[in-house]
Amino acid sequence: MDARVRLDAPTLGARLATPETPPEAPLLMPQQPVSGQRVRVHGETDGRWRLGVMLVAALGITALATTHAWSMMNKDGVSLLEWVGLALLAANLAWVSLACATAVAGAAILMTREPNHRRPALAPLDTNSLTAIVFPIRNEDTSRVTAGAQAIHDQLMSAGAAAAFEFFFISDTTDPELAREEENAISRFRAARPHASIFYRRRTQNHGRKAGNVSEFVRRWGGRYEYMAVFDADSLMTSDALIELVQRMDAQPRTALIQTVPSLVNAQTMMARSQQFAMRAYGQIFGTGLAWWSGGAGNFWGHNAIIRVSAFAAHAGLPDLPGKGPLGGHILSHDFVEAALLRRAGWRVEIAPEIEGSYEESPPTLDDLVARDRRWAQGNLQHLKLLGARGFDPVSRAHILSGVMGYASALLWFSLILVSATLAILIPPVAANGIGGNRRDQD
Repeated sequence: MDARVRLDAPTLGARLATPETPPEAPLLMPQQPVSGQRVRVHGETDGRWRLGVMLVAALGITALATTHAWSMMNKDGVSLLEWVGLALLAANLAWVSLACATAVAGAAILMTREPNHRRPALAPLDTNSLTAIVFPIRNEDTSRVTAGAQAIHDQLMSAGAAAAFEFFFISDTTDPELAREEENAISRFRAARPHASIFYRRRTQNHGRKAGNVSEFVRRWGGRYEYMAVFDADSLMTSDALIELVQRMDAQPRTALIQTVPSLVNAQTMMARSQQFAMRAYGQIFGTGLAWWSGGAGNFWGHNAIIRVSAFAAHAGLPDLPGKGPLGGHILSHDFVEAALLRRAGWRVEIAPEIEGSYEESPPTLDDLVARDRRWAQGNLQHLKLLGARGFDPVSRAHILSGVMGYASALLWFSLILVSATLAILIPPVAANGIGGNRRDQD
C-alpha cells in the first residue's frame, strides 16, 4: 500500500479539526522487524568503498601504534596481562583512528574542492507542497521554544516562503503547570502571528517517548505534509537553510532524509563555551569527512533535519528489541535506527555539512551533560542488539557501532588504565641508567 494513501478518519477514530490542530490526514506507520530484506539500489556504492578507505586508514594507524607499543614491551617477552593491555589499546586506538581519518578526509575535501560542490541544482521553492516544522517538547521552557519558532516564522515571511510551512508543537509534557505555560505561550505566538499556521497537540499517554511522540504525529497528520523538519527545544534553523532543505528534497526524489550539521550557539558557562569553541574549530571538518564516507547511507541525529514523511511512515516504524530493560524493549535512541531502516528500504539518507544556518545549544553545566549522557548511554548501548540484524547497509552498521563506541569506549579506556596501573605495580621501575636495558633484571 502506498504510504501516502490517506486512511478513512472514522476508521481510525480520528477527531475533527480543532482550533489547536488541523484536520487529521492519517498515514499507516507499521512497526518494522529488527531483521529484514534489504532493498539494494543498483550502482549506488559510494558510501561502502569510501568507508573501506577509512577503515584501511584507521587500521593502519592502529597497527603502527600497537606494533610500537608491542616492541617496547617485548624486550623480555610479553606477559598475559601485557597482551590484555595491548588488546585494549588496539580497540581504543581503532575508534580514535577512525575519527582521525574522518577529520583528515574532511580537511582534504575542504582544501581541494569548491564549498558548493555537493549542492545539486535547485528549482524555486514549490509553495504547493507543505512542510511541517515540528517541535517535540517535554517539560521545556516553552517561551524559549516559541521565541525560536517566531524567529523562524519571521524569516520565512521575509523570504516570501511562509505559506509552504506550518508549525506544529507536539507535547509530551507531564507537569500540569508547565502544560498551562505551554498553552499560554503558544496562544501568544498564535495571537502575535494571526496569519501563520500554528498547531499544538499534547499527549496524555507518553507511549514511546520522543520517537512515539513523532510517530503519533505522523500517524495522525502525516498525510497532510510532504516533508517535516524536526527540531529540538533548543535548536534553530534559518529560513535559508529550511528553504534549501525543501528544495533539495524536491530535486532528489530518492532521498528520504537530509541531516544538517548544527553549530553550537548561546553558550554562557565555561564548559558550554569550550564545547562551542571545539565545535566551531573542527565540526565542519569532521562533518565533511563523515558526509563523504557515508554517501547515501548517512545518519540522523534526531533534530535539525528534514524528512520525507511518506518514506518515514512506510519504513521507519521502530521495532521493539528482544528482552527486558535496560537493553531490551522500546528503542530509546531512535534516530540512528530510523536512518538505518530508511536506508534498508532503499532510500538515501544524506548528511549536508555545507548547509549553513543550523544551530543548537549545549548543556550549560557538567550535571546537565551527565544527565543527558546517562539517557544517551542506555539508548546507544541498546544498539548492540541491532549490530547483527539482517538487512542493514554496512555504512549504517558503522554509524550504529560508532554510537555504541561513544560510550563503550569509556569502559575500554578505564580497563586500560586499570591494566596499566597493575603492570606498574607488578613490574619494578627501571633505573635511570638502565633505560633501554632489561626491565625485569635491573640490579
